Amino acid sequence: MSAIITFFLWVIAFAGEQYVGNLKLKASRIQQYIDREIFKEAFSPQQLILWRDVPSSGELAEAIQNVDAEAIQKQHVRDWYSNYSSLSPQEAVFRSQKENIRWDWGLRVIMITLMLLALGAVFIVVIAKVWNLKVCDCLSALIASTGIGVVVGKLLFRLGLDLYRLTLLNTTASVIEGKLNVAEGVDSELLRMQNLIYDHRHQGVLIPDWLYRIRRCSIQQSEDAIAKAHEVLVVREGV
Repeated sequence: MSAIITFFLWVIAFAGEQYVGNLKLKASRIQQYIDREIFKEAFSPQQLILWRDVPSSGELAEAIQNVDAEAIQKQHVRDWYSNYSSLSPQEAVFRSQKENIRWDWGLRVIMITLMLLALGAVFIVVIAKVWNLKVCDCLSALIASTGIGVVVGKLLFRLGLDLYRLTLLNTTASVIEGKLNVAEGVDSELLRMQNLIYDHRHQGVLIPDWLYRIRRCSIQQSEDAIAKAHEVLVVREGV
């Protein structure tokens, strides 16, 4: 029986991974289109063509048809990024990209933390349950839990890779920020950064909606404060 349970867990995990992979790719391409429309003032027409995997008009029309406007209103969806309108177009793009990285980092750290806590709790329960069982019963229980353990372990490993990619993105951002501070042209670096963000979006672990909703208000308040600080800095420098 335990072998059958493990087999079905593997089948469900494989099928789920294929579905989630397709969903992430589709969502990432739509996000890429939205970012291009928001950021287009900072790039030349030739550079806008180089944005990777922007969806066709047909794909966008299909996605719009599936949007539930009522559900969006209930969730109080706000603007895509914090307000960086007081900054130059290139710096506004950069600050929005940094905001994207911070959001993603924060959500993934929370997800890893919750998964480790849940894994620890399950481990304690399993140990308590099998402590007084016979050897054959213990082996059955351990075999049945192997599938879950492998899936969770793989997920934690991929989340670790996500954090590694985000660390590399932060390194790239530091280079761009140095050029912004000396007023160098950074449009080509910003384009490269955007395509790296797109790669991360469709490769990363899908964050559950409920986790995003729980953390949305507190993270957005923090991001708005960061944007406000940059606005104040621009006003001071202008004075």
